[in-house]
Amino acid sequence: MNRNAILYSALFAMAFLYIIGRGMWLSLTIDEALSFFHITRPSSEISANDHYLNSQLMRICIAVFGDSEGSLRLPNMLSFALFGTAGYRILRPIQEPVLFTIGALLFFFQPFVLEFFSIARGYGLGLSFSLFALAVSLEEERYKSFVANVLIIGASIFAVLANVVYFNFVAALLLWMVFTTWKSNRISAVIYGFGLLLIGGASYVYLHDLAAVGGLQLGAETLGDAFWRTVNKMSYWPVTKYSAHQYGILGLSLVGVLVMGWNVFRGTIQKRTAALLAICLLMILGWVAEHIFFHTPFPQGRMILILPILLGMLFIFSAFDQLQTPHKWMKWPVLLMGSVAVINMAYGINFNRTVQWSSDAPIRTLVMDVKPGAVPVRVEISKRLLPVAQYYVERLDRKIDLVPFTDDPSLSSSVIWVDVNRNKSAERTILGSLMYREIRRFENTPVVVYERVLE
Repeated sequence: MNRNAILYSALFAMAFLYIIGRGMWLSLTIDEALSFFHITRPSSEISANDHYLNSQLMRICIAVFGDSEGSLRLPNMLSFALFGTAGYRILRPIQEPVLFTIGALLFFFQPFVLEFFSIARGYGLGLSFSLFALAVSLEEERYKSFVANVLIIGASIFAVLANVVYFNFVAALLLWMVFTTWKSNRISAVIYGFGLLLIGGASYVYLHDLAAVGGLQLGAETLGDAFWRTVNKMSYWPVTKYSAHQYGILGLSLVGVLVMGWNVFRGTIQKRTAALLAICLLMILGWVAEHIFFHTPFPQGRMILILPILLGMLFIFSAFDQLQTPHKWMKWPVLLMGSVAVINMAYGINFNRTVQWSSDAPIRTLVMDVKPGAVPVRVEISKRLLPVAQYYVERLDRKIDLVPFTDDPSLSSSVIWVDVNRNKSAERTILGSLMYREIRRFENTPVVVYERVLE
């Protein structure tokens, strides 16, 4: 095993242990709870929350291992092994130690990406299968073989089954494969084209049905909004939206685009870099076309987890291309990018909350704090927190009567758990009644607990 492989394995092991720890310890999130109830209390209604492959794997894990958090999240945690395998196959041609190291850091030191391998959603699964399909497609000596055809199309199907948000990437990848194999291997091109039509047709039917029930509303109105919202989600630095490091990321992105453009102009761009660039552009053009013709919002945040990975690899391969020329300065911006990733990871490490669903973090603790007793405790709770609370009430067998909290609450419960971000007037209403006092706030979450004042 060479030095790069040893380094990569060590970073993978660290990230994998981190994911396992989070998956076993984190309180369930609302989307996980909704998926759990969708499985255990089946409904015929279509829902954007039902990530098909994830739901089926959750069903198997519940039957075999029970309904603990670790059991529900096991498929996503294990899929990280496929993610790591794909990453190594993509980076393997880069023999320059510094660039290889930065590439590995960009795979394993993105805390927002790692979050989705430690929760029971389809995003981590879809990302793993998408990158595996990409890794096989970039292996020039293999991608024309029948085995490669099967692996690429099979992984693409599983990616979209895991989460339909990966359709644009899969479509871009397969379209690129049709283009690159058309002259040299017509059979492979036809197979890739058939796979694209099959996946595209099935995805269109599903998305059409989802749109009919209002399931395609999440996203941004402009590409600029989608970019900034995604940067803010992925940035764990304790600073504001318009901070220097975020504009630094934008600056590095522009530098990367300019360098790639220069490499294309000079004819020094290599095949792998050209393939990554083409796939990224096709994917983004797909989003623009969908926005224009179907009025769908631009994807953001967790919906485009694959984009920062692809852009990072583009910069790495562009720098590697430059090492073959007298102009080698691109290595330094990439080194800076790696430093940003390490610092961001240092700020992002935690085992108690997610960025996407931070208000769910304390719910397990709150339910556990209610001691088992003969008389049920009546708790008014924000509707946003209700699914997670219901999961823990049933699983921990607590006698808690959960009543949805509204902005015009009954104020007849002994305890109130409220998400003050969702219920904006809650604090004023509750405290203004003089019937309750605040007894607990949780750091880094908007959840506040109120207790009825005894008369």
